[in-house]
Amino acid sequence: MFLTIATFSVDRNTILNKLYDSVKQKNECLRISNIINSVYVGGDGTESNFKTEYLITLYNSSTIGVQKAENITEVIDNKIAFLASEAGPSSQDFYNKINNNFDPDPDWYKVCFSDIGGSGCDWQGTSWMNSLIPENINDLMNNLNNYQTIYLEDAHIYYTTNYIQLLSDWVSKGNVLILSEHSICREQSSGNYPSTSYRCNPPGSYKSDNWDIFNITVHQRYTAWGWPNNWNVEVNDTNEAYTLVLGDRLSFEERSWIENKNAGNTFFSVARYRNTANLGDSRRKPSIAHWDYGNGRIFYIGDFQVEYIGKNADFEDVLSELVKVAYYILVDTSGGDVFCPISVNAPYKQIIGEVKIKNKENTIVIENVTSA
Repeated sequence: MFLTIATFSVDRNTILNKLYDSVKQKNECLRISNIINSVYVGGDGTESNFKTEYLITLYNSSTIGVQKAENITEVIDNKIAFLASEAGPSSQDFYNKINNNFDPDPDWYKVCFSDIGGSGCDWQGTSWMNSLIPENINDLMNNLNNYQTIYLEDAHIYYTTNYIQLLSDWVSKGNVLILSEHSICREQSSGNYPSTSYRCNPPGSYKSDNWDIFNITVHQRYTAWGWPNNWNVEVNDTNEAYTLVLGDRLSFEERSWIENKNAGNTFFSVARYRNTANLGDSRRKPSIAHWDYGNGRIFYIGDFQVEYIGKNADFEDVLSELVKVAYYILVDTSGGDVFCPISVNAPYKQIIGEVKIKNKENTIVIENVTSA
């Protein structure tokens, strides 16, 4: 009887200690969230100092995470690769912006097509890729294991390659893949096209450019009603991976969308096309979404040529921030973080110990004064 009572007492104390730690961690999350929000509301020049024994992660303009320092076992490595596309076309301005915002610079690869312009990349001002990006998509597939995050812009992967299978295996190991616009070659109902084309005509019945990949079906579509001056997409939910605000109105140039086939309850829709007949079969369908795939995660954005409507913002910044933080969120959310909301402009940052926080032109800047 004594042993039974003693065992019960130990188990109960363990549960109470865990509950106490959880409440303490949650309170710390709320405390720091309130400090950050107060400095933001205080306006340009407002400052505050605080000290914390936890590792605090600012993911972007919606979420902070609080993690016990003793749970940190290693520094998270996040090597990033970008694919630029002649078909996009990807712009040199985007290339320059990413290299300016990332430290170190990510690795770049390109994909060019034999039936767009001439040889190499030269369609609509993409000749800059020939000198600035020497490696191509095949090189990327050979180097997948060098990266934790990969962004594919308008890749048009040809159906006869093994690239989808290679990417599937790579994501399943615990990595992050971000897809924008046309992931697969554009299916045609007739004609013959080489493997270097952005178009294809697979054998069998015509499937209307709908492709089953990564546990979803991607419905590839062309021009969208409303571009560029009328909103055709609205943000319907929020998530710490995106610097998007509920109700944001966007204008997509094209209207590709995805359907949850086997992604289960991990499928999360962030934005949808408007409920208007002008958008055809894309109406009310997910235009921005993500889901878990094996131990990794896949993000999908129907188009990367996007304009904000009624808001002075740049969608390229949304893409940039997503690429920066997506892998950290995947890793950190499996490590026992407590999360709290914030409503500020704040870039990704990890802090611990004595911290200085200030409002600089309505953007939160946080610096470590000393480590814990």
